Amino acid sequence: MNFTIDLLPNVERSKPIWTPIIPVVGLVVCVATTAILVYSYFDLTDSVENLDSSIVSQTELRDSLQLQFIEETTGVTEYNYVMKYKNLDQTLNTIFKESSELKDNFYRLLPGEASVENFNLENTGSLTLIVRFPSKGDAATYLYRLLQAGFVESAELQSIDISDEDELFYTSLYQLKLKTIVGETQ
Repeated sequence: MNFTIDLLPNVERSKPIWTPIIPVVGLVVCVATTAILVYSYFDLTDSVENLDSSIVSQTELRDSLQLQFIEETTGVTEYNYVMKYKNLDQTLNTIFKESSELKDNFYRLLPGEASVENFNLENTGSLTLIVRFPSKGDAATYLYRLLQAGFVESAELQSIDISDEDELFYTSLYQLKLKTIVGETQ
């Protein structure tokens, strides 16, 4: 005969109720995640639109400032003509000797009662000079002084005319080539 003795207490096992909770929690997590993603999408869309409008407004501002700057700096305009003139004058003064200094140098070389009637200086360094002298000797003296001056490359007396008026004077025409570029010395 077979006898079985079960010494363990008889416990009924019941199924835990966790099984329906897991799908419900999963569904809630999915809904919450979807809500967060939708909110982030709309928030990001608004941020992109704000950023886009900000970029457009800043680009328009930059373009208008750039156009204003180009208007002010291109060519000679009402905004920059004084500045352009000063820059040109400064550039020319660094390249060419000032014509007023040259003119003063010619006046210093004049003998006694001589006077300059015409002073015509060209950019090439050519100078036409008409001078009135009381005598032919003064005209020759002036020519000698011009030839000895360091700022004159060459000098030539073209003509000497006597006046037709009551007062006696001689009008001399000189043709000169000057050293007009800065640094050009004897």
